[in-house]
Amino acid sequence: MFHGRPPARSFLALIGLALLGLVAAGCAAPQGVRSSAGLPEPATLLTGVVLFGAPVSADELPDAEVRALDQDMRAFVAAAVAGTQSHDARLERLLHAMLMSGLFSLDYQSEMTLTAQETFHRGVGNCLAFTNLFVALAREARLRVQYQQVQAPAMWSGDAQTFVFNQHVNVLVRGVSTGRHTPRNQVIDFNQPDFRGRHPQRPISDAELDALFYNNLGAESLQEGAHRVAMVYFLKALRVHGDSPETWTNLGVLYRRHDHLEHAESAFHRALLSDPQYKPAMSNLVRLFEHRELPELAEEYRGRIRRHQERNPFHHYAQAETAHASGQHDEALAAVDRALRLRRDEHIFHFLRARILASTGRLEDSRASLERARQHALLDPAKAMYDRKLEGLQSRSSR
Repeated sequence: MFHGRPPARSFLALIGLALLGLVAAGCAAPQGVRSSAGLPEPATLLTGVVLFGAPVSADELPDAEVRALDQDMRAFVAAAVAGTQSHDARLERLLHAMLMSGLFSLDYQSEMTLTAQETFHRGVGNCLAFTNLFVALAREARLRVQYQQVQAPAMWSGDAQTFVFNQHVNVLVRGVSTGRHTPRNQVIDFNQPDFRGRHPQRPISDAELDALFYNNLGAESLQEGAHRVAMVYFLKALRVHGDSPETWTNLGVLYRRHDHLEHAESAFHRALLSDPQYKPAMSNLVRLFEHRELPELAEEYRGRIRRHQERNPFHHYAQAETAHASGQHDEALAAVDRALRLRRDEHIFHFLRARILASTGRLEDSRASLERARQHALLDPAKAMYDRKLEGLQSRSSR
């Protein structure tokens, strides 16, 4: 895995008036709760008439050429891979050229969702922009690449009005041998430590990625107060991929901002039809039902969130990190042990346990956890890091 500098905000879902931490994990498909019967039909939501007094069209703004290359980009790739024939050599040369030219140390701007061409020339963008750039260059270099969605722990940012649920994508490069007899797939990830664990990853189509691209632009416009522009981008996203739960959720937030509560509820239900476990839609429904003084429905969805959190090892891991950072070592150890009972093969859980134990002076127990972390690490850099930690712990023990 190639680690670049930029933090990982890839695609956004807005949580209107939601509490931070309310949605730390997905939840089970809702059963036996309020249905969408009697609410505005999804097709009605896509007209925008109730918001703007007239229909809104996705064609009001031009389509983006997300992965288009220009002459400069083609020349960059041609120079990078000149004289190479093998798939592995082209990947290595392209990565080296991007590194040497500064394309892995671009100026990260979280709310700049750009096309590959814009990112290449402007030197700025967010994680999605960097990922688009790599895919465009890699395909020009005749590499077999595909986007992936990473099911990582929930990440949030925002202000008092809106919390932003940050999610992540990376790139799968197929058929990399790197000296092996059997080629394997390799992940290129513009990430940060939050995504260093072995989180489930799902290949997604270009259409799904393009929907996330337009969804980001819509979310950014909504945050800036440009509501009609946001609506246009959401319509573009749903035109290329009509089952995008991110976009249906953000569309619901737009209707919620205008106090069209039934339209908002319908949009959140439509998001859950696409993904019954989609946490931002569930969170928005909780807040919407609270606002409408429907406490039983709010508690039903809230309870499903809590129950799923208890089954999510990364939820307990996050609790352990928070407790450890505040010096609550007993609580941290109990939380990380809950995470390990749910998933024994995640090396970062064992590493956190080792750190907690070392903080309390239990060096032998810490060593055992470090050794288990090394055992479960898949990548050589992680194994080398654990070797250094073990050496440091040995020096500390021998003093």
